[in-house]
Amino acid sequence: GAYGKGVSLLEQGKAKEAEGVFGRLTSKGGETGALAKVGRARAQIKQGKVAGAIRDLDRMAKRGKKEPGAAGMAHVGLGDAKMQENKPKEALLEYLRSVLLYGAEVSLVPAKSGAISSSTSSATSRSASAWTRG
Repeated sequence: GAYGKGVSLLEQGKAKEAEGVFGRLTSKGGETGALAKVGRARAQIKQGKVAGAIRDLDRMAKRGKKEPGAAGMAHVGLGDAKMQENKPKEALLEYLRSVLLYGAEVSLVPAKSGAISSSTSSATSRSASAWTRG
């Protein structure tokens, strides 16, 4: 469906198109509408619109009991946003929250190309690398 198309566009690096697809789905109720809001925010992050996306993702992350799938993905989006802001430790915490609280599958590929910042301690980098391989 349309949500899958938005996800596919996002994975292809077509963030602006994905944002449009997700934007049209946000008016739907329930989990689909909630996931679309998260998808739209994640597309915005990939376009560098981080501040507004973080506000939306924070709101969605707080809806854990009502929409656990969207809340888990909101934490993934918050992790992407923190990577975009070059805050890899905070990003890792958000990715871990998504997995530990909601079981979301997470890839530690930041919104911005490249690996975890070299300013991160080697222990944290090793932990992050081991976590993504698991």
